[in-house]
Amino acid sequence: MKIQFLVLALIASLPVTSMAAERQLTPRPDRAAREAARKACAFGESTGDLDEHLSLASGSKGKIWYKGEHLSLSKKERLSGLSSAERKMILLAVHGENQSDDETLADFSSSEGYITYFSHNSLNREFAIVASYPGDNEFGVILEIKKLQRRGEFTVLTVAAVISDGDLEDCKVTRKEVKE
Repeated sequence: MKIQFLVLALIASLPVTSMAAERQLTPRPDRAAREAARKACAFGESTGDLDEHLSLASGSKGKIWYKGEHLSLSKKERLSGLSSAERKMILLAVHGENQSDDETLADFSSSEGYITYFSHNSLNREFAIVASYPGDNEFGVILEIKKLQRRGEFTVLTVAAVISDGDLEDCKVTRKEVKE
């Protein structure tokens, strides 16, 4: 059965500000709102926070997320073993301008790219971190993966958070939403 993909969300660009605006001592309301949203994110404020949640032992108090398969793609040979779904996730996360799909995948691999699957402990929500280190810092997305049955099987990928410089931004999954 061929899996078809619907992409419901695109990575939104963050507003561009001038250096003078960045140096202001009083935070802009939009910056304050973004900061409040980061603190409300169910995954934490950074990929380090999420890694801590994923590494908690099973049965630990407060364990919300369970880590699934981790695919390290730092060797180009690993790219040939990707499913079409995984290839599409990488392209959604990091597709560069003026690059072919193969060039984007090669760049992802050479930047220590990885995919880590994880799920919520009781809500049956599945996610994947798709990220790489194109410099010293981590960039990518957290995708929510939903399966639909409608005259065939569809996989819907929705951007749940953007990873920028190791921080989680534009998070769509709140702590309140996943709390039990």
